[in-house]
Amino acid sequence: MSSKPFALGAAVALALCLGCDAAGEAPIPAFADGGLLRLGPSLPQSGHVGLEGRFVLDQGTSLLGPDVVLTTGKGTITLSSGKEAAVVALEGACLPNDRLVLEGHWRYPRGRDVGLVRLELEDEEAARDLCAGGATQRPLVFAGAWGTGSRSPESPLELRYDAPLIPYRGRFFSVAHHGACEPSDSCGVSPNTLETILLSERYGATAMEVDVRATGDGVPILFHDPAFNSSSTRGVFCQGGVDAQTFDQVEANCRLAHGEKIPTLEQALDLLLDNTLMDFVYLDMKVPEAVAPAIELALAINERAAEAGRSFRAVVALTKDSVTQEWLEVAADADEMPPCLVEYDPDLVVSLGCIVWGPTWTGGPRTDDVETVRAAGARTIYWTLNDENFIEQFLRSANPDGAITSRTGLLMYLYQKVGQVPPEVADPASP
Repeated sequence: MSSKPFALGAAVALALCLGCDAAGEAPIPAFADGGLLRLGPSLPQSGHVGLEGRFVLDQGTSLLGPDVVLTTGKGTITLSSGKEAAVVALEGACLPNDRLVLEGHWRYPRGRDVGLVRLELEDEEAARDLCAGGATQRPLVFAGAWGTGSRSPESPLELRYDAPLIPYRGRFFSVAHHGACEPSDSCGVSPNTLETILLSERYGATAMEVDVRATGDGVPILFHDPAFNSSSTRGVFCQGGVDAQTFDQVEANCRLAHGEKIPTLEQALDLLLDNTLMDFVYLDMKVPEAVAPAIELALAINERAAEAGRSFRAVVALTKDSVTQEWLEVAADADEMPPCLVEYDPDLVVSLGCIVWGPTWTGGPRTDDVETVRAAGARTIYWTLNDENFIEQFLRSANPDGAITSRTGLLMYLYQKVGQVPPEVADPASP
């Protein structure tokens, strides 16, 4: 059941369509004529890194505040702001006459505010350098406009490069909480779907957390709740416990709130490796029955990542005693196991040789435990941090390796503003 490549443009188009199905949603807007991106080839992936940095706003502060952080993914460019947790999801194209244009949309994730954005790099020589796939020593200034809804952008927006980013790729992880698109958000995409995986990278995620359950015939799927119900799924025959239906029944009978299919874990892992630059995926094991097949799939995708020269890892999260017990039973007969994460007990992280401790934020920073697991070669990634004040508190006091969040752009913005690069860990298998 391996998935075929899932094109970014197709995913965005699907998100647009799906968002239109739900009353009260604010679907992703798009330029009616396809915008300027249609007029030239995409910015090379190697040229994306040359755009990264902290930028100050000379115009457009009413939308994004005084400054933004620019990070990149696979074919994606993200502006993250501290104002209303705003994110701007862009793509770049190289037009004739040494023009580099960025187009996409902005969103306030806590509400229904969205609109279109168009920016152009003012320096032609810098555009030529980046479109050739290299870096540039030229000053980066983008000028353009933003708008509301699907209306053409008219309000001025100008960004000027200010400073480099502190290291984040492979060092600090902004982990999307089951897709960083909560059911309460008006983003037009359901959690735990292929669509939200791609959208989350556009919104600043560098890693992904997904919820894993098993159908009655043992197929691991992405789904949070123990049972299908009218609040999360559609379908006359999509009712009852997840473990009471076979995967074929789920595929035939169930659709999510915005019309998406419920994906298998295998499909999600393939998509993450092939179509994103995510650093790792946090497999939140909801039931012990999903542990053994998830381990098998994690080992397979990690091997494929290594063959491709990617540092991407699937990490199995031990979320409760029953899941941990199943992990231990599989490990007793296995020649190899994937990396593991423990949510509840830092001592268990050390004794099992897991590479991440994932404590809940409600227990506070727990800095002594952070140092204990760090000394053993493990990282600390809190869950789930969404509030700006708490994010800043944890960044300042614990210097963590990341957090699960529904505000991936805001987390990255605050990390760049007030955080420090976490210390290196000794374990080379860590994400």
